[in-house]
Amino acid sequence: MSAEPASIRKGAATGGDWQKRKFEDGTTYEGEWLNDAPEGEGTKVSPDGATYTGQWKAGKAHGEGACTWKNGDVYKGQWQADQAHGQGTYTATDGSVYDGQWEDDKRHGKGVETWLNGAKFEGGYANGKKHGKGKFCWKDGSDYVGEFAQNFIQGHGRYSWADGRTFEGSWLKNRMHGQGKFTWPDGRTYVGAYVHDKKEGPGVFDWPDGRQYDGNWVNNKQDGSAWYTGKDGTKKQGIWKEGKRVEWVGESKGVRLAASPSTAAPTPGPEGSPTRLPMAEGLDHEPLS
Repeated sequence: MSAEPASIRKGAATGGDWQKRKFEDGTTYEGEWLNDAPEGEGTKVSPDGATYTGQWKAGKAHGEGACTWKNGDVYKGQWQADQAHGQGTYTATDGSVYDGQWEDDKRHGKGVETWLNGAKFEGGYANGKKHGKGKFCWKDGSDYVGEFAQNFIQGHGRYSWADGRTFEGSWLKNRMHGQGKFTWPDGRTYVGAYVHDKKEGPGVFDWPDGRQYDGNWVNNKQDGSAWYTGKDGTKKQGIWKEGKRVEWVGESKGVRLAASPSTAAPTPGPEGSPTRLPMAEGLDHEPLS
């Protein structure tokens, strides 16, 4: 690619020439020039409207510099071989900002990401995605502190809802999955197994008045054999189906105790799924590709 120098003078930083050049594809460059390539300080304007101003080495952006794209997005920070690499800040036109470490044009290492609606993430990144330990705060006051994997809540962590509910335990792709403890603000607790946000398998549900269900769960409902403890501390073994007690173990066939508010184990209300990680909030930025 040939270039026609418009003017030449001695550069200050590298000892090279300070030149203005225009290339056949429409690219323009003004800055220090050495060994037939940008070297030192200079500004390059690409045909697509992107502008880079900063340091150069052997014809590539290298060192400190800032790039502004045609859409208004800006990256300011460290570069290596034409790629964001090191510490830098990326500000998008939608108001989202990432400030942290970069490697080969991708967010990699520790960083802080914020959005105009008040959401914020602080933690680890790997190959452009949230990965490792971190904390995500949503605009409604909910937050999650724990492990992430490839932009998902995954591993061990604690999710706190704005209304006071909490879940601490195992997660898989943004869902409660595995062992954990769910706590309600009124004092109810569930400790046991989850599968894709639903109670599944053995688990213990406690009410603040002393009642307890200790047994099996299917599809978020009491189902199977379990021990029920009443308010007075007495224990009974029973059989539940789809959230309802069908019999007490040891009763004569056809002579079952009537279910009543004082004797039947009420079905705990669904706690609901956690607010999903907002994928529309810039989690898959690839600004420098």
